[in-house]
Amino acid sequence: MEIDEEIRKIRNRLRLYSGQSIVAQALRVLHCQFPSPLEDLKAAPWLTMLIVKWAVQDKLVFQSIGEVITSQEFDALRNLLWNIQGKISKSENTPNIHAMLRTMLHPQVQFQRRETWGFLRWPALIAQLDMSHPNRTQFENTFLISPETYMDLSFAVYTQVINGKKTLPPDYFASIEGYYGNSISTFLELFVRDFSSLRRELRENVKRPMRGRIEFFEFPYLQRFPIFRTPDGVLNFWHRSVFARGMEDAVHLRLSNLGASYTEPFSQIFEGYVLGLLNDNKILFFGEDEIRKTFSRRDSTVEAIIDCDDCNIFIEAKMSLFWDDVLLDDDPQQVFNKTENVRKAIQQGWQASDLLRSGRGQLGACANKVQDFLLVVTSRQLNISGGNMLNNIYPEGSFEEVLPFNKRRYLPPENIFVLSIEDFERLAGCHRLGEVELAPLLKKAAMANNDPITSKMFFSDFLQEYRMHERSIPRLIQLARDEATARLSSALEQDEI
Repeated sequence: MEIDEEIRKIRNRLRLYSGQSIVAQALRVLHCQFPSPLEDLKAAPWLTMLIVKWAVQDKLVFQSIGEVITSQEFDALRNLLWNIQGKISKSENTPNIHAMLRTMLHPQVQFQRRETWGFLRWPALIAQLDMSHPNRTQFENTFLISPETYMDLSFAVYTQVINGKKTLPPDYFASIEGYYGNSISTFLELFVRDFSSLRRELRENVKRPMRGRIEFFEFPYLQRFPIFRTPDGVLNFWHRSVFARGMEDAVHLRLSNLGASYTEPFSQIFEGYVLGLLNDNKILFFGEDEIRKTFSRRDSTVEAIIDCDDCNIFIEAKMSLFWDDVLLDDDPQQVFNKTENVRKAIQQGWQASDLLRSGRGQLGACANKVQDFLLVVTSRQLNISGGNMLNNIYPEGSFEEVLPFNKRRYLPPENIFVLSIEDFERLAGCHRLGEVELAPLLKKAAMANNDPITSKMFFSDFLQEYRMHERSIPRLIQLARDEATARLSSALEQDEI
């Protein structure tokens, strides 16, 4: 109750000031040039953006009526939020310390991630689809432009952010306006909001809103609208990480509003992409059709099995909505409920392990391996490293329902890894370049995860020692980037004629 009262006092204090002045102070802090990414992180930009969210949401904070908040007062409010966050983190009412740590680290990890070309992944996959495919139709009905045009304009704006710019000049698209026409304004309408329109979004259109203490660990909801138009018409990027994460998730977040009509057909696209990464990176595997042909089409199995020297590596792709609350919930039962697809993947893993050794068919030398590994590739980063972490987070005894003790001979919890599609792309790319051998890396990671001191929350932590460079970028994203570059170049040439 004490923390709730402190939150209430801060929200009441914000009502003394005009919304415009609060946003102006937030932009001052967010646009500050810190000497290093670490110093930026220490400034807790997610808390600065929480102040903006509260001010814009609150109908008693008026846009232009009220005192002008000073930098000293704004910074004092930021410090109060920091102190409250610390109290929440130390609360004795935490139901599960592992789940709480996962929640606490979420915004920090997202602000530490570097910008990547991942924002092209979803639109590039959709651009490959036939015009009549439901996901292509959904995209064009939602975004009102083609996925190709979306990639071009996203690329153009992303370049500005990567170059360290804080604003988008009013004439930024002037040189390509003749080529893209009204598509430019359509694109900007997707991501630009002023105070009034942002208030409407926050008060009327938020799906599964975060409330109370959990808001302190939310990656800013404003990633959905990463550009803010001030009263003088200037287009401001809130923060480069907010823009980067927002563009990476933009297509998925908007199409998620369509529910199963989006995820069901796109799951097949996602699964095909994961298997395509294996092919592109010269990783030999047995596919699901071959597995079912060897055994039975009624048997539950995984998407792919990689036959290594003394182990099998199972690959199972899981595309789902994975709403933000899946990443933030620290209640063990809720985490269990909201990770149903991950639980299903683990069950498919041990069922595949049983199947290989059932004596009903021979799939290469897979039946003779001494251990199995399972990689569950998810469409979003879930902040879950794998089986051991789920065992620690789930309610006591619940993980046994997912992976029974008598099914752990070949596939123990430490041999199960949950990784985002971005991490899987990187793993496959490093393998192709000869920097990573899959089996030795997984054995090393499993051993590390069995020790609380060396265990990791993200699979990407096991890839830190390997270089991420141009040649490890997936072929799909390389091609999408090159084609977008060519179209933008053509647009510039046309303007010069």
